[in-house]
Amino acid sequence: MWVSAEAQLAAGLKRLAAKVKPTWFNGKFVGTDMSAKNIARVRRQVLLVGEEWPYDKPRKEMKTRVKGHKVDRIAQAKREKTKELMEQMPQLLADMKNKKKTKKS
Repeated sequence: MWVSAEAQLAAGLKRLAAKVKPTWFNGKFVGTDMSAKNIARVRRQVLLVGEEWPYDKPRKEMKTRVKGHKVDRIAQAKREKTKELMEQMPQLLADMKNKKKTKKS
């Protein structure tokens, strides 16, 4: 006997919430009342009717992996920083000499 997806959906939506998700009861894990195969069948029917299936786990965002070696990626920034520090070097050396002179006297 063939029953339409809408009729099965209406009958199944009432009892789905407790049967689809595993729960903790009295300190023990209680699995789903429906098999994974039946849950998949009902889910497919719900999606075919055009409803939303609220029991899916939220998917994690995929991280994009940066290719290449880290040393190659940061080399340009390190060169620029070294260049800036080398421009400041004469002033730093003069400050250090003055500090030594004041410390001696």
